[in-house]
Amino acid sequence: MHSEIRSYQADGLRMESHLYIDDSGKERRPAVLAFPEAFGLGKHAKSRAMRLAKHGYAALTRDLHGEGRLLSGMEQVTPFSDGIFGKAS
Repeated sequence: MHSEIRSYQADGLRMESHLYIDDSGKERRPAVLAFPEAFGLGKHAKSRAMRLAKHGYAALTRDLHGEGRLLSGMEQVTPFSDGIFGKAS
């Protein structure tokens, strides 16, 4: 299994997404984006991407908060989700 961190800039943040590809020697393969939960790019999303790579996909997991940061509680997640979905009334 080949894995690498793909860094890029988005909204002024340095994002650190993870790319997983099997070592089968295939040059081309279908690709999928494994989107993590609101807390960020944790072990669960990475393990899902690795599982997809074992089935022949190039799987990229997305960094949500920059620098690979994970949020630790709902008090941190709520402002993030309000920005996406709008505040609940």
